[in-house]
Amino acid sequence: MGDAAPPPDPATPPPAQAPSPARRGAADAFVRLLRATLGGAFATLALLIATLGGLGGTEAGLRLLAEGATALSGGNLLIEGAEGHLLGHVRLAALRLHRADLHLDLTRVDLDWTPAALLHGRLDIAALSAADVVVATPPDDTPATLPASLELPVAVHVGRLHLDRLRIGALRDGAAAAPDVDLTEVEAAADSDGRLHRVATARARTAFGALAAQGQLDGRRPFALRAHADLATRQGGEAYTMQADAYGDLQTLTIDARAAGAGLSGEAHVAATPFAAMPFRSARLAIRDLDPARFHAAAPGARLDVSADLEPVASATDGTWSVAGPVRLLNRAPGRYDAGRLPVASLAALLRWGEGRLSLTDLDLRLPRGEVRGGASWVRAAAGAPDGDIGRVEADLQVRGVALPALDGRLPAATLAGRVQARADAGGQTVEADLRDPRVALRLAARHADGAVTVQELLARAGKARLSVRGAADLAGDGRFELKGRLDHFDPHAFFTEAPAADLTLDLEARGRRSPQMAATLSFQLAPSTLEGRPLVGHGTLAVDGRRLSDADLTLAVAANRLSARGRYGAPGDALDLHLEAPDLAALGHTLSGRVTAAAVLRGTPARPAGELELSAEGLAYGTVHVEGVNARGRLEEGADAPLNLLLNLAGVRTGADLEHGLRRASLVVDGRRSAHRAHLEAHTPGADALELELSGGLGDALRWQGRLDRLRVLGPHATTLAAPVPLVLAPAEVCIGAAELRSEAGAALRLDETRWADGEIVARGRLSGLPVGIGLDAAGANRAALGDTLRMGGDWDIHVGSHVDGTVHLFRERGDLLVLGDAPVRLGLDEVQIVVNAVASRLAFGFSVSGAQLGKASGAGTALAERLADGGVRLVPDAPLLGSAQLDMPSIAWTGPLADPNLKTAGRLKADFTLSGTPAQPVTEGRIRGEALAFAMADQGLNLSGGTLVADFNRDRLRVERFDFASPNRVKPNEGRIDVARLTRTPGSLQVKGEVALASGAGAFSFQAERLPLLQRPDQWLVLSGAGEVHSGWNSARIRGRLTADAGYVELSRTPAPSLGDDVEVVRPEQARPPAVKPFSTAVDLAIGLGDALYVRALGLDTRLAGELRLRAGDGQPLAMTGVINTQGGVYEGYGQKLDIERGIVTFTGAVSNPSLNVVALRKGLSVEAGVAITGTARRPLVRLVSEPNVPDPEKLAWIVLGRPPDQGSGGELALLLPAAQALLGTDSMSSGLVRALGFDEFSFGSSVDSRQRIQTSSVATGSVTGTTSSAGTTTGSESTAGQVVSIGKRLSARALLSFEQSVTGASSIVKLSYQLTRRIAVVGRAGSENALDAVFTLSFR
Repeated sequence: MGDAAPPPDPATPPPAQAPSPARRGAADAFVRLLRATLGGAFATLALLIATLGGLGGTEAGLRLLAEGATALSGGNLLIEGAEGHLLGHVRLAALRLHRADLHLDLTRVDLDWTPAALLHGRLDIAALSAADVVVATPPDDTPATLPASLELPVAVHVGRLHLDRLRIGALRDGAAAAPDVDLTEVEAAADSDGRLHRVATARARTAFGALAAQGQLDGRRPFALRAHADLATRQGGEAYTMQADAYGDLQTLTIDARAAGAGLSGEAHVAATPFAAMPFRSARLAIRDLDPARFHAAAPGARLDVSADLEPVASATDGTWSVAGPVRLLNRAPGRYDAGRLPVASLAALLRWGEGRLSLTDLDLRLPRGEVRGGASWVRAAAGAPDGDIGRVEADLQVRGVALPALDGRLPAATLAGRVQARADAGGQTVEADLRDPRVALRLAARHADGAVTVQELLARAGKARLSVRGAADLAGDGRFELKGRLDHFDPHAFFTEAPAADLTLDLEARGRRSPQMAATLSFQLAPSTLEGRPLVGHGTLAVDGRRLSDADLTLAVAANRLSARGRYGAPGDALDLHLEAPDLAALGHTLSGRVTAAAVLRGTPARPAGELELSAEGLAYGTVHVEGVNARGRLEEGADAPLNLLLNLAGVRTGADLEHGLRRASLVVDGRRSAHRAHLEAHTPGADALELELSGGLGDALRWQGRLDRLRVLGPHATTLAAPVPLVLAPAEVCIGAAELRSEAGAALRLDETRWADGEIVARGRLSGLPVGIGLDAAGANRAALGDTLRMGGDWDIHVGSHVDGTVHLFRERGDLLVLGDAPVRLGLDEVQIVVNAVASRLAFGFSVSGAQLGKASGAGTALAERLADGGVRLVPDAPLLGSAQLDMPSIAWTGPLADPNLKTAGRLKADFTLSGTPAQPVTEGRIRGEALAFAMADQGLNLSGGTLVADFNRDRLRVERFDFASPNRVKPNEGRIDVARLTRTPGSLQVKGEVALASGAGAFSFQAERLPLLQRPDQWLVLSGAGEVHSGWNSARIRGRLTADAGYVELSRTPAPSLGDDVEVVRPEQARPPAVKPFSTAVDLAIGLGDALYVRALGLDTRLAGELRLRAGDGQPLAMTGVINTQGGVYEGYGQKLDIERGIVTFTGAVSNPSLNVVALRKGLSVEAGVAITGTARRPLVRLVSEPNVPDPEKLAWIVLGRPPDQGSGGELALLLPAAQALLGTDSMSSGLVRALGFDEFSFGSSVDSRQRIQTSSVATGSVTGTTSSAGTTTGSESTAGQVVSIGKRLSARALLSFEQSVTGASSIVKLSYQLTRRIAVVGRAGSENALDAVFTLSFR
């Protein structure tokens, strides 16, 4: 498109049949206008010049010349109302030149010229104007030929030409026919030197819009031409612009045209030969983004690209010419028809037009699912055919794999293939179709002729279902019709998934007429059928006459459920009895259940209905909606003053298992007369919410209710009341609410000044004040709920929706602030909130502005185009331009941290710019985000990132992070002098992140790199790391790969770890008892971790440096696994006042992170016996043993570790130290038991002594155990705890008797104790020594 045409062939085109007038319309109009104008002008000039001598200087002379010219013309020329003088300014009331070959009519002619210029070979016209100019010439079938010359005998100057109206057309039967060209407000200026003719400016208004043109023409062959034209128009509320350029000459002319409007754009390129047998050599056309819905509201939406490439083709037999070439259509936004879209993907065909025949061959129509191929043709009616003869149309199409639901979601699920043939001529039209899919077969044969349509055969099959129909309908007269058919084994569920399953067989018959009003009778008789597997029987006859049901006799029964209707309805005296007895609705299936009994009599007319109703139902359910009970009784008599009574009760309305929402009970009571009655409505929820309404008014014709709303009250947390009664009108096509005011206990007020919907017009005016607004965020920051706080919003609106949308909506902050509730409440410090929407002639302009001390400033604006839908709704025009922008300037993000975590501190500035473009159907969003001086810190964790910079942009497709960097200096020195902090932190550490994510799929790729990043900055938790990696993400997944190395680090933990719950303890919060089902987020990890050469740990008595390499892996449903080895580099372990040098410390990971293999040896060095602990096995099953060099018995090893010397066998105090030390070092009962046996005793323990004041047993005896137990009888503190610690040594005398000795650890007290167990619950204990006593002990246990 747009390429210049190839150089014209110098050879003369072959002789051919003369072009028809229709084909030469543009050239003929141009030649007729040029010929008439030049011929008339020079004939008039010749006459004027001949008589100029004595008559041109006076008005009388002018009139005499006019009369003479009229007389000499033989009646062909008529000049009326001549004024002025011929040598200057001439005015004519009318000038008419009527000849057999030309009619030229001008009215109110005004000529201002300089005749003397003719003496210099120049025609100088300062101004020429006329009110109306009509040019008519007879049709000419002779071929148009290239003029010999278009040169003028003199130069011409026209300063200003003005014509109120110019019409050019054919001359038929001696009179001008309807014009082919009709222009108004014609303005032009022209110059010619006799050969080169120039039009500097030419403007006119056409039926298509405002036209402007300019150009020049050479008066000698081949008549070089260059011209430009612009057309601006508005059609159907849409603006269009068109431009055209013509260049070349009158033998071979190139025309390039462009057009835009209504969302579309197009180009055309024509290589024209105006005076050849075929007036063009090629024509190329391209149109983009054509939307039929923009031209007609009922048309489906689409984005069509149309192209055509046409060339003339000469017949090889008779030399006739035709136009042929490919035509293509591409729909870039296809869709289902029920969704308002055009279900066509593309169309391609070869077009041929010539000698009255139009054909489409190689037709290829692609649908969303399926295709249609074939061809079609149209032959023009023969000459002399009667009016209305359309000629002959034929089409033969092959349908392949056309899925009906893809065309329209309301169609049954079927994929058709087959053949469709159609023929039409003056005698009639016939259609034959044979279409099939794996489940459906359709055969149709129909004919339209002699004013009637006959369905010879309509046969449809789908599985076992079969439908056959025959019939005829007259299209003239009263339009009588008659149809007969039979439906066998039809299952609606097979075609419509929401329909119930059934097996229907019935005979159908319909007959009637269409005028003067529809009158028809439909009857059916069910053969054996089922519905949801239950027997279905019934028959019926329905007769309608206009809007009246003139007869009804219907009976249907499914299982025990029965419905009947008998009578008439629609005229005075008619009555229609309806009865429903449905004790088992579940038999109908389709999620129905419960029982219903109803009886009604319908009287009156549709405009003024009357009747009685009685209904009772219980246990109703449909889908997830449940109603425990319904009771209704009502009566409406005929007549304006007839009684009207209605009582309706509902109970237990809920959805699914939700017992907190829905209706606990509701009732409606109406009492009075048709013309004047009162209504009371109450509704109560399971909670404290309730609604009360009271209305009074009357019911008129066409179900129009008019009255007032007397009372409205909402009870509960949002208590609201109506300030005063409100006028109210309710009708099927009208809703009108008078001035109303609602007030809430929270101080909000809503004022409705005018609210009306009638005849498709919507009017709403009102205002709002004091509305409380709040935002709450849960811990995850996901859920938002209106909590209400001190922010109060106000607003006003004035909206009018008719054929266009007009009006204003304005919301604004009145007072207060907004409290955002997260992990810690945050106030935004708002001082402005503004939201404005304006509409003028359906053009919407919207904007917002929000500012606050914490939030900063956010603002935006945009425009869109709205339209009214056929159903009365309003929507944004799907393919109209959408424009918008928004800006955010947040000087500090410090307020955002506490929302996520109370300990998170954030800092920095954020700026963002957003733009919105495209269309509502396909919006395009773009934006850029900037962050400066960003910082994130969690003091309790030691996390500290600072010096951050964020640069990101996004559009409709992706979010791209160009830069997310932290230049973070170290601010804290660790409690470890072995780390070269100065070297590591001489320059700030850095973290760099970049990447992008696709917004449609969530697929993202990010890379990160850290260089000496001080991640943790606490004296007791300090870490500097480096590394790099990448993250590949999706909406529900992330894959992390990289390598991290600890440049240096220090971790210090308390000797006593913080209390924690065991792994077997599960905390369940009530609100989390039934967590919502969420799609799991999968994470894959592959990280290599290097511990470096300066990672120190001081924890629980351990002081060492760690080294090694680890690799973390997880993914594909596998738990986190770790491989690698951690080595301790020197260091000590401190316990019980002693320091053990770590000789070997190796922790090996081969899979589970929580269960590495252990190989640790720690010794007390510098003694003759270097003793210590060796730990092997795994973290879950460690093996701990005492070791020494040289090897000595375990009790002696323990003494060397704790005392630094061999044990003293007689010292009870040393035993008191050794036993808990063994328990702490070894942590197993087996080693302690062996130690007891090595000393020659049966039992050994370390625990509490006798409380002499309360005589309660408090010491614990553990068989071979050093764990010791604390009495549950009481607790001791301070000095009592220390004084009460004893070492107990026992020797069992028998199964029931135990002799023991207790020695105080801190004093000189000692006791010899004899215990004898009388029964399982009773024991006798005797004591001698520092205290003498005899106790009886009774044991109770509680479970």
